[in-house]
Amino acid sequence: MHADKKIMVFLVPSILTFLLSGCSVPEKPAAVTPLPGFDQTYQSDSVAKRFDESASQGPTAVGSAIELSEKYAKLSEEAAALRQKNQSFIAENRRLKDRVTALDA
Repeated sequence: MHADKKIMVFLVPSILTFLLSGCSVPEKPAAVTPLPGFDQTYQSDSVAKRFDESASQGPTAVGSAIELSEKYAKLSEEAAALRQKNQSFIAENRRLKDRVTALDA
């Protein structure tokens, strides 16, 4: 019961404040004044060119994905070859260590 009173003490004033404050409607809309030398046709032309240039400049997403896939396949093959070469070096190193041990004895 005591908790309910505390909730009411804080909730009721906050709700009243919220409802009474409200949002005021502006009396008249703000005037929009264009910058000197600004031309509406220039803006629409530049927007159209911006999208045309981006489409013609670079490769498409599919083209980029194919290119990256080819690069990944090539690098995977190189990595496999380097792993094989590393294994052969490890085997040769063991063989040479055994030979050094035999010669030391």
